[in-house]
Amino acid sequence: MGKIKRNALCPCGSGKKYKHCCGQKTGGEQTSELVFKEAVQVQKDLMNYAFSKHQRAINQFINEFSFLADMDKETQQISVFHLSVWGIFFRPLTDQKETIFQEFLTKKAEDITRPKTRQVVQSWTDMEPSLLLLNEKTDESLYFENMITAEKVEVDVKPDQTVLPEKGSLVLGFPVQFEEKAEFFIQYTMFAKEFTDTLLLQVRQLVDAYEANGGTRSTFMRESFPDVLKCMFAKQEVEESEPPAQTDGDAGLSADRMDWASDVQLETAKLIEDGMKEHGDQSLTDGALTVWKAYCDQKSPVIRKAASFAAGIEYYIHSLASDAPLSQAQVAKKYGISASTVSSRFKDIEKAVKEEQEATV
Repeated sequence: MGKIKRNALCPCGSGKKYKHCCGQKTGGEQTSELVFKEAVQVQKDLMNYAFSKHQRAINQFINEFSFLADMDKETQQISVFHLSVWGIFFRPLTDQKETIFQEFLTKKAEDITRPKTRQVVQSWTDMEPSLLLLNEKTDESLYFENMITAEKVEVDVKPDQTVLPEKGSLVLGFPVQFEEKAEFFIQYTMFAKEFTDTLLLQVRQLVDAYEANGGTRSTFMRESFPDVLKCMFAKQEVEESEPPAQTDGDAGLSADRMDWASDVQLETAKLIEDGMKEHGDQSLTDGALTVWKAYCDQKSPVIRKAASFAAGIEYYIHSLASDAPLSQAQVAKKYGISASTVSSRFKDIEKAVKEEQEATV
């Protein structure tokens, strides 16, 4: 008998997948899974940190890219996610040389107790945005070729991934290495196979121009990523990949796709989402949902009236992100509550965020 695939039904007839039955993992494989889960949690922690501590800087950064205004809502959300990740890893903060990721790593590395997990997270310093062509796929792996550097990339397929790219199609994302295989940071974006030739031609023109000005392919994606993003999403049909399990800290967030401890937390998140979307800035919505999730995880609040917490979150986000924030009275009127309630919830949320930030110092 040949090698049994881990996701295949176990030949013993139990009806379970082989990996959950006769193919139980060794201690080393269990450690690898723990490292992966811990690294995914660090991804979430990084995004929460970025949007709670540097919301204004991220908003200003995103607003530099005028091409976002020409996109439909869904494509704009996907683009904002990619630009946010690129900015967090590669865009130095205006008042210092460190990026948000470098700042996070400096403050949080010692909290990552497992050496292998810490090594994986530290390796993200070398992460590169990548445009990949899928050459082959199996039940366990996706085999890509980097269209800029020609490097080969093997990505693990998780059992819960139901949406995968077509062979011959392009994906855009941020692959990070996990031992022998790579994983995408949070998620990646798939492009319909029919656009592969057109998109590659357009990107190659960008590469040629970059090299003509003295650049090299090894630095092209890191330095020219916004140009590639604009090119890839210009009137193209894109399909966002199904995110890995429990990766609710990503930009382009949706309350329904995040994990909540109770129905009332989800109800409040949806109220926050609806309220923030009225302002037409996806990064504000992302920031609001991120702060609410972190607040719930930290405080497990007793929620008797969802509107009071939604109002407090909206006022908090606007106090950070706008030079002319809404008044407490305006927010109170919007949510049908008193201004004093907005003030009380705002203070609770602001205090919780400060406590979280101080804990990382």
